[in-house]
Amino acid sequence: MIEDDASQAEVVVASAEDEARKVLSEICENVTKVEAALVATAEGLPIAAELPGKVDDLLIGAMTAAVLASSARASEELQKGQLDTILIQSKEGMIFIKGLENGVLTVLAKADVNVGLVLLFMDKACKQIAKIISKSWISD
Repeated sequence: MIEDDASQAEVVVASAEDEARKVLSEICENVTKVEAALVATAEGLPIAAELPGKVDDLLIGAMTAAVLASSARASEELQKGQLDTILIQSKEGMIFIKGLENGVLTVLAKADVNVGLVLLFMDKACKQIAKIISKSWISD
């Protein structure tokens, strides 16, 4: 009986990972100049990713979760309210980080990406992924 429960849980998580990956693919396919997307737990463990082969999902997940946590703390301490989105802009491109209730969504893009379009797709993706995470990884 325990084995049946464990294998059933693995199937639920695998299908949820596929669902989350589809949401990430939508961002990558519909927003020109988006190079990659990843959703990870609040601790930085990857849940699903659409990344180029050379990008390490564990590293991206861990780094963006840490950036999100410290930025959220800074926003509160500086009395700027609840953090919404982080945008890191460099000469080579942009990193968008958005917190979920129990995770983090990260999008990597080229420097000349349409920022508004990325944010629009990220908002939509966050709503979809939050539902996927809550029904698959969070048990009562």
